[in-house]
Amino acid sequence: MKTKQAFHILSVIALGLSLASCGKDNKAGNNITGVSGFSNIGNANASNQVNNLRSQRPCRFGQASVQNFTIDNGQLSQNGGFQGSGTYYVGLQNSQEYPDIVVIERVNQNRYNFQVSICPLNNGQQLQMAQIQYVGITPTVNGAAGNLDFISQYGSQERSTFAAAGTY
Repeated sequence: MKTKQAFHILSVIALGLSLASCGKDNKAGNNITGVSGFSNIGNANASNQVNNLRSQRPCRFGQASVQNFTIDNGQLSQNGGFQGSGTYYVGLQNSQEYPDIVVIERVNQNRYNFQVSICPLNNGQQLQMAQIQYVGITPTVNGAAGNLDFISQYGSQERSTFAAAGTY
């Protein structure tokens, strides 16, 4: 695995799951479009927490990029966004340099929408998920926790590891 500086770790959600579920600070609310591209978080409390996390823990080397994906009946697709309903789970990578954020929207027992805010590399280059290899982020009573493994647009293996930050 490639390191960003100290080992960039990112996490998301497992395919075989039995789920129950850099920017700058802007105004919080049901829509969070001003914070590194996060949008349509249909819960004001989740939206406020994402705003607070990003303002308290900005990416060290520039603004985060935001990417969406969906898991529907075990099928992963890299697109979409939030529907604005359901339960929300927020996770944060506990890193001074790379505080990646994940937000999971549980639409129903089979469909989960994700937005991942990925901090740039230590040279300021944006990091994109070219191919998701493993989603091991699961909703818990305390938020989103687990790992996301992906291949970046540079061909490097990357991982983000999220700790639960809140459930709404």
